[in-house]
Amino acid sequence: MSLASLLPDRLDDLIPALAPGVDVQALAREKKAIIRSRKLGDARHLLRLAWLYGPGGLSLRSTASLAACSGLAALSDVAVLKALRRMAD
Repeated sequence: MSLASLLPDRLDDLIPALAPGVDVQALAREKKAIIRSRKLGDARHLLRLAWLYGPGGLSLRSTASLAACSGLAALSDVAVLKALRRMAD
């Protein structure tokens, strides 16, 4: 079993453990990681993409595909890249 298959279900448990007391939604809006609430309106969705792409070891295309299959968001690989770049700061 790979990290990518486990992570989407476990991320909601990981966020409070990694950043206790931090409102990730407010932080994402403040840092402009989420500008509009169209496809990725929730910071947790953005974090899922980042974990799948980074530690999960998936390619941009695989990350976009898994996001679409899991009902997270229908994104292209370019859209995933742009979303991840916005959250870099």
